Amino acid sequence: MGDKYIGLAKNSDDITSAIQLVKKVFDENNKKENLIFPEESLKLKNIVVVKIDDNIVATCLIHNRLFYFKGKKIPSAFLCFICVDKKMRGKGISKELMNFTIKICKKNKVQLSFVIARKAVDYYYSKFSFFGFSNYPKILIKSNPKTTKTGLIFLKLKNSLINEIIDIYNDTYEKLIGGFHRDFINWKFIIKKGKTKGVSLNIIKDNDLTIGYICFKGVDIYEIALNEKKYYPFVLNKILMDKQVDRINLHMGINHPISKILDNFDYTFSFRKCWYGGHMIRVNDDREKFKILLDKKIQSNILSDEIFNIPLMDQL
Repeated sequence: MGDKYIGLAKNSDDITSAIQLVKKVFDENNKKENLIFPEESLKLKNIVVVKIDDNIVATCLIHNRLFYFKGKKIPSAFLCFICVDKKMRGKGISKELMNFTIKICKKNKVQLSFVIARKAVDYYYSKFSFFGFSNYPKILIKSNPKTTKTGLIFLKLKNSLINEIIDIYNDTYEKLIGGFHRDFINWKFIIKKGKTKGVSLNIIKDNDLTIGYICFKGVDIYEIALNEKKYYPFVLNKILMDKQVDRINLHMGINHPISKILDNFDYTFSFRKCWYGGHMIRVNDDREKFKILLDKKIQSNILSDEIFNIPLMDQL
């Protein structure tokens, strides 16, 4: 097979080659703008490569994040753009790639690792102690309530406005297991990602006062965080009226504060779970605080509290 190297990227040429491989494997329609990479994951210490005769034939990018779990921020990482060159598959390279990547995560004290897997390869990641935790809670709002408020304005979220919503987002999502802490750098990437995915990110103001933000596409609202619960019905009503629709979909569950203000709406709550794969997690730390994640019986029966409902824009 030739000389083999399994380890971290060593220089800028390795980074360039790794990105080229990712695009070659994932960019089937040649739409380069659809593949964007967080700056942090393009550092040498976060790119695992497999080289044969100095040519990169496999790679995995590590995107470090802080995961909210029981009120604490847990060092975690998404393992993303995991790929092997088509010509080199079936030779055990992917196994070597995964084992080394997990080793690096443990060395860096990453306590939880995540992958967003295609259904066709769910079975593969389970070989490395990943298990599925996909939850898809949804609230369907069907009616237009009478509650209205003038002065609410939706503005396009720009980098210059990020600092106005950082605390509002974190104060809301730190209480929702499945949320990730976001700093300025995280938000810059999310804004960029939103543009490529056709998702709108808006800051919401009550006249000149910033009250929160919203993430939506059409009549589907994927994220929302406001500084006071009283604003949620006003914002929902504005969307119904502005879009001239009689229903909207809230992709969030019963723990989100928005679920507590729906008394004046006609709504339906639904919950779909998918434990075989999709969103998958690996526990790298077997201490007591993660016992709930390591218990196989709990893994297969988690339902209440939509315990791992990852916000759309954090999914990598």
